Amino acid sequence: MKEALIEIINLSKRFFKQNKHVTALDQISLKIYRGETVGIMGPSGCGKSTFGKLLIRLLEPCGGDIKFHGQSIFTFSKAELKQFRRHAQIVFQDPYSSLNPRYTVGGILKEPFEIHTDQPKDVVHQEVDRLLDRVGLSKKMTHRYPHELSGGQRQRVAIARAIALRPQLIVLDEPLSALDVSIQAQIVNLLRELKQEYYLTYVFISHDQTMVEYFSDVIYHHQNGKLIKD
Repeated sequence: MKEALIEIINLSKRFFKQNKHVTALDQISLKIYRGETVGIMGPSGCGKSTFGKLLIRLLEPCGGDIKFHGQSIFTFSKAELKQFRRHAQIVFQDPYSSLNPRYTVGGILKEPFEIHTDQPKDVVHQEVDRLLDRVGLSKKMTHRYPHELSGGQRQRVAIARAIALRPQLIVLDEPLSALDVSIQAQIVNLLRELKQEYYLTYVFISHDQTMVEYFSDVIYHHQNGKLIKD
């Protein structure tokens, strides 16, 4: 029997723009199971990214609930929310804007361990080297800054940061759209390998129908605030 990692119940989100309410999500209900890739497809501006941010509580809903292992993420205490952040990560569309330009690659990858663990520095350094190797980057990258990397390299760093603490859920918010087609294939293959290795659950948000169909186990179309299963 499949295990439901995330249960979404009547989730709604509206924004007030230009003197009117815009509905991004309208009473969405679905379950996301461990180890599957759920594709969310729809045109730009339809609310796909809003859904992804709600899943990891970067936004608060107007109504409804999201349960992680049966517990509402919107009732988490500060300590519980910090623990949840270990298990739920996000990779954004533009790795350049999502990586701190003042940090080196090593600093970016150390941060999750420094925030969430008390591991000694030498162990953290080993973890950083392991992460770089796992996403296909040289250890020499440790001392470089994001602006010194290519788009594909920056996205690999973002993925490495996302998997650092062995999360259960990763939201992939248009992770390929800023990359060249040849690099897209490399990143997709890397994500598939990591899914198998770490038993990851993905929510893959994209407007690219071909890539969603190729990469996803289950597909939903975002239309008029609803998620319609393919």
